[in-house]
Amino acid sequence: MSVFETVAIRHGRPLFYEEHLIRLINASEQLLSVDASSFCDAAKSLALPEGESGVLRIYVTAGTGSLTEECANPNAFALFETSEISSGMGQGLSVTIERSPVLPAPGGWKTGNYWSNLRALQSAKREGFDEAVLINPAGEVISCAVGNIFCVMNGRLVTPALSSGARNGVIRDWVLTHAGAEETLLSIDDVAQADEIFVTNSRIGIAMVSTLDGRQLLSTAYTRRLAADYREQILLA
Repeated sequence: MSVFETVAIRHGRPLFYEEHLIRLINASEQLLSVDASSFCDAAKSLALPEGESGVLRIYVTAGTGSLTEECANPNAFALFETSEISSGMGQGLSVTIERSPVLPAPGGWKTGNYWSNLRALQSAKREGFDEAVLINPAGEVISCAVGNIFCVMNGRLVTPALSSGARNGVIRDWVLTHAGAEETLLSIDDVAQADEIFVTNSRIGIAMVSTLDGRQLLSTAYTRRLAADYREQILLA
């Protein structure tokens, strides 16, 4: 029973730190009924590895006590993993659509119950793909397994609405604000017919999708412009 946020650290500098901590406080309040403000204040004083890049995962857990009682003794911890934080779109992702529905996390919050997402990702990788598009039991597109999804359709930039189970990620929010993307309910057919697709999360930033179930996506212009803006405004700021 836990909630978490993943913060990208680029050359010792955390990206969207305040935004991540606000989401962690809100998720802790909604799902665990605890005030995580003190934990998040402590997180601000963490000594981050100087000059290194990677991801900092901050967790708030239900702690000790009976499963039937309210959370009275929450715990928090942070883990840093050294890794590359993408500064560009690379060669593009190969993505498949996972047609077996999954139950999204309550409220779209990031919780420790990530099994459905990871099983879908593992299945996709066994088939030679990089990522998988997930749907909920109503047939609505949620996201990708470990990132939010955006589609360019007839000149419109759209992303699954939070009501479908999409995670309220900070990069998703940046795209919504910067590019004026539209939140809507998307079906598998919508995604399959998209002109462009890209995936967002803290580690990869904005990653272009090059193929969907083997179909080459020929258009990349919109995604490339947006990724260039993200690089200039966020990564190199």
